[in-house]
Amino acid sequence: MVREIKEEAKQYHQNDIDTMEEVNKQAKSILGIPHALKNEFIPLHTKANGNVSFYNLLVTHYPKEINIDDFLFMNKGRYKKINANTVEVGHFIYSFNEFGQLENSIRK
Repeated sequence: MVREIKEEAKQYHQNDIDTMEEVNKQAKSILGIPHALKNEFIPLHTKANGNVSFYNLLVTHYPKEINIDDFLFMNKGRYKKINANTVEVGHFIYSFNEFGQLENSIRK
């Protein structure tokens, strides 16, 4: 699973440090979600390639402070910007406040 996460990250980051930062944050996110690999929300964050964005799962369904820069880094090349404070990733739309903090996420 980690190998697959790393291969996906390599497609979007230009260097090994950024690639490994994404992999590490994904792995840390697994530890932060209840029931880990058996979490009820996994199907909502499984991508076409079969990878799960544990990071997005965590910030979408469980209280966690996150800023827009970190969020965009973790979803580099995989998000659609709706406006300066709103992005779409997968099945969700994420809104950030004027301070760049995640305000809410809604299922589209």
